[in-house]
Amino acid sequence: EVSSNVLLNISAKASSHVSLLQSSSATIQSSLLSINTKAILCIHLEEIN
Repeated sequence: EVSSNVLLNISAKASSHVSLLQSSSATIQSSLLSINTKAILCIHLEEIN
């Protein structure tokens, strides 16, 4: 009983860590996308000028 409870706690903590990592990586990816978009826009504006 005790060992199964411990294993359940560990797996629950691990899954919450994984979901945290996934959400933070998604945030990083979206911010990188916006940075890339701004850089591309700046390059195009300079070409126009």
